[in-house]
Amino acid sequence: MRICSMMAAPCDSVTNRIAEAAGVSNVETFNRENYALFRAYLKAHRDEFRALDLGLAAFVCVTSIEALRHTAVLHHSHGFSDEAFEALIDEVTRLVVRYLK
Repeated sequence: MRICSMMAAPCDSVTNRIAEAAGVSNVETFNRENYALFRAYLKAHRDEFRALDLGLAAFVCVTSIEALRHTAVLHHSHGFSDEAFEALIDEVTRLVVRYLK
């Protein structure tokens, strides 16, 4: 499960471009939709995870992924090789999956 495949992309401009491409006029709406999509994914796979509040779990997961992606791109992008970003994606995926299990 590759949860954060967009982690290495520049943060704000990519978020704005994705929102525009999705036909959403502002990022706030786009972010709400991200949480809703993640919650829907969790609901569809509920039997694979421990019992949890789906709304809270979606918030924790999406916010964690966004924070790590944002920090990696803005503060460490020059120091990370492509391989390091791939490793970071794997580590964030492990973080989220372990939280959910």
